[in-house]
Amino acid sequence: MQDDEINLIAKVEKIDSTENSFVIYIKSKTGKGIFSVPKACDFKNNSYSYKLKKGRIYSRTEHQPKENIEKELVDGKLIWTSEMTRVFYEDCLNICGLYIDNIKL
Repeated sequence: MQDDEINLIAKVEKIDSTENSFVIYIKSKTGKGIFSVPKACDFKNNSYSYKLKKGRIYSRTEHQPKENIEKELVDGKLIWTSEMTRVFYEDCLNICGLYIDNIKL
């Protein structure tokens, strides 16, 4: 680690969003801080541990009638349907805002 880098355990107090960035407000035992991160990241092969909670299990069929299609909305926006190949998770138990708490794993 370089002299200008620190490891800090902090809580996220607030997250603001600009057109291209997230602005993160943090609070630790030593004080408060602020930093921004770009919404588009160039990180490759970064994996994190997520503690996910499955809700209902959906079986996707080739000829699923439209009236039987399950949907999930967030703030009125459609984010998932049972026609997608992506798995829908009901909740992530170790994330709040953009903060991943790997201690809770």
